[in-house]
Amino acid sequence: MAYTDGPVIAYNTEHEEDQYGGLTYAQLDLDEFAPYEISEREFYGELGRLRPMNLGTGQAWPLSR
Repeated sequence: MAYTDGPVIAYNTEHEEDQYGGLTYAQLDLDEFAPYEISEREFYGELGRLRPMNLGTGQAWPLSR
C-alpha cells in the first residue's frame, strides 16, 4: 500500500503481517475498480519505484509475482 503522504508498506505470503498491518484476504469487487485498471507492465514499473518501509534489507523487492 502506498499512502499519499509518502509511506509505503508491503505484504505477501512470506511476510503476512507486522506492527504496521497485514495482508488482507478480503474479496474486491472488480467491477468497482475497473475504471482504475492498468496493464501488468505499468503495475510492475510503478511497483519497482516504491521502497516499502516495513521490509528488511534482506527481503527482495519488488515482491515476487
